Amino acid sequence: MQERQAGPHLNIAESQLARVTDFGDDLLAAPNFEAADYESETISLDSVMKPICSTLASKDSEWTARTEAMASVRAMLTNTAAGDDSASRLAASMLPLIAPLQVQLTELRSAIIKDACTTIEAMSAALGSQFEPFAEALLVSLCGLNRVTKQVMRASGDAAVRAIIKSAELRSLTVLIDMGCANRCCSRPRNSLAYCCRSMSDKNELVQQRCAEYCTLAVESWSRDFLELLREQLAGMISALLAGSGAEGTRTAARKLFVAFWRHWPSEGSALFALLDRR
Repeated sequence: MQERQAGPHLNIAESQLARVTDFGDDLLAAPNFEAADYESETISLDSVMKPICSTLASKDSEWTARTEAMASVRAMLTNTAAGDDSASRLAASMLPLIAPLQVQLTELRSAIIKDACTTIEAMSAALGSQFEPFAEALLVSLCGLNRVTKQVMRASGDAAVRAIIKSAELRSLTVLIDMGCANRCCSRPRNSLAYCCRSMSDKNELVQQRCAEYCTLAVESWSRDFLELLREQLAGMISALLAGSGAEGTRTAARKLFVAFWRHWPSEGSALFALLDRR
């Protein structure tokens, strides 16, 4: 048996290749897509991704085909060799998935939403810091699932965001800071990754609460050196949320974020507290 190569080249038996290309009923279902299947022909991951992206690019495709397509993505992630170089090349090959996944996150069928979120979790775990462009594009949609009424959708989106934060230290956390700040004034430089503006804000109280919780998770989990890049944005978020007239859940989450922030920067935390106390 020919050994599987690292990076975005997978050894897939000819019969498996036909199923990827045709997107038939037996599409590379994750439970059956094992390392033993990589035997003869070497194809680029790019060519495998093309039909997958085509299927996921619309909500008009048969929903079962879309779930199978996302299962195949998870299987590829599982069976691709680990390593920084491999993750970089894999991330480059998977960039075309961003827009199709955004489409699937607007689906009304909870099974599709759950599959999309599970796939995004798997991608973040496999790609690590290389997941940055995906996070920047997908976090708004994932966090926005907190607005929907179906609990399974909210839970899936919530779990995916938390998994992304745990997978790596990402500058795209500023997307969540923006959503959490809503339309409140959040002073920070316009050249930050996601400058806080009205188009990026969200007035939904649960979204604001969750954003504060996500930022707290990041502050508690990530290194102080990396968080230093986000210190000013985080301080602005805390000030905006605690000074506002938000719901109790949002204010409670903001207070927990303040405590996590203060543990890293006691002097700035004390100054922020004094400023809020005077308001």
